[in-house]
Amino acid sequence: SPNLLLTDGEKHTSMRQTWETRMKDLKEMLRSVVGLHTDQHFSEPSISEIDMYESLKTLSWKILLGTFLDLGSNSSLFDTIESLQEDLLRGQFSLFPVTVNTGFWHSPRKKGKEANRKLQARISQHLKEKKSACPFATADDSELEDVAKHSVLFTSSLAVKALASLLTALLLNLFLYQ
Repeated sequence: SPNLLLTDGEKHTSMRQTWETRMKDLKEMLRSVVGLHTDQHFSEPSISEIDMYESLKTLSWKILLGTFLDLGSNSSLFDTIESLQEDLLRGQFSLFPVTVNTGFWHSPRKKGKEANRKLQARISQHLKEKKSACPFATADDSELEDVAKHSVLFTSSLAVKALASLLTALLLNLFLYQ
């Protein structure tokens, strides 16, 4: 289906305008959400060494799922979404790009496709129950599927890993090169 990456041509103008309208207040809202999750994350005491990347990956999950789905890390849905996103990522980058179901074994691609289906269903259900959970959700239920698909992208494991890598590099540069 059409996506936000296709920013050229008349065909995508209406989609761009729809999403620009939906996301216009996101930047302002992000400041408070990111600040809250960051303060909470770094206020948790640590009595041993930590893996900086893993810690920042945990923070990235909190930020993205908190921002786009209004989920706290103590929610069972938080853990479910994180697990399904990891399955989806493994399926997308599987070395065995064929969907196989033998009954007792499923290929990573099959598991990834199933995870994507479950993610969209769980996110749609979450957005129906709590309309204010997503900053770009609309009151129109007919657009809920589109919002759920984009929420899967915004909360993807790949986005989490990218944000964690960026934060890790930033912190290392801040503290290693004064």
